[in-house]
Amino acid sequence: MARSVFLFNTHDLPHRAGEMREYELDLQISEPLGIDLLSVKPGEIIEVDLKIQAVDEGVLATARVVATASGECIRCLKPISWPIDETFTELFYYQERATKYAKQKSAKSKSSSKDLNNAGFNTDGLIFVDERCHLVLDKHIEEDSSDSKIGTTRQGIGPTYRDKYNRTGMRMKDLGIQPSPLFSVIDTYELFHNKHNDWRILCEGAQGFQIDIDWGDYPYVTSSHCTVGSAILNGISPRRLRHIYGIMKAYETYSGFKTTFQDENDPDLQKIQEAGGEFGATTGRKRKVRWLDLDGVVKAEIS
Repeated sequence: MARSVFLFNTHDLPHRAGEMREYELDLQISEPLGIDLLSVKPGEIIEVDLKIQAVDEGVLATARVVATASGECIRCLKPISWPIDETFTELFYYQERATKYAKQKSAKSKSSSKDLNNAGFNTDGLIFVDERCHLVLDKHIEEDSSDSKIGTTRQGIGPTYRDKYNRTGMRMKDLGIQPSPLFSVIDTYELFHNKHNDWRILCEGAQGFQIDIDWGDYPYVTSSHCTVGSAILNGISPRRLRHIYGIMKAYETYSGFKTTFQDENDPDLQKIQEAGGEFGATTGRKRKVRWLDLDGVVKAEIS
């Protein structure tokens, strides 16, 4: 029998690490899911195969979702359908585990090495944290949680960088951490410049040029550098840079308190936000969307 909603009783969730529950669900939606041009219509069935497993940090949920979206071609006006078959994985942290995890490393990610292993990716011996990496402490998160000006992710990043440049921060090497099965603490300078390591290294930049701490729309920026120069700051010699790739969307997005970014009354921008699934990766906040600034793209390309 189809249901429009599925709620968990927390007593039914797995609590011991490794314990698992599996569900096969037929969910009937009451509102369209998608955009006007292509969506799963009300009354149609979405098939969900759901696995919920207890891990040390919390509850890991993996779901396969199968459905059919339908709509109308904007050119020929003929009906179209689009099969949907997607798999999603989400880790819901226990509160006390999340706090402990935040203490351990500033390079924290929603997908830790243990999360990836649980999802089927073997990361043993492949995750490294530099000994100079600064730590996000509880005090940083507490301070950042009161932000009402910029619209940060409230993860303590800004206060951590402030302490770094104030020379009062705590680094990974200060903890004297013993070898861990999840990650290794190393000196990346020695790793990069060891004459016996003939490696090709890929550096991935985060965020984007428009919120770079120096070149972005200050003060609505992140706390670090988002340009190619960041690779050099992290120990890569500029003489060794071989290829630089820029990635851009066909529109611009922003998450924060800047009020001049999006015309909230523009229906086309709202459709782009919905079609692109534009939500903050850390906060889940709905991103603001605006048309592409080509002048900004040129500025980013030559910087």
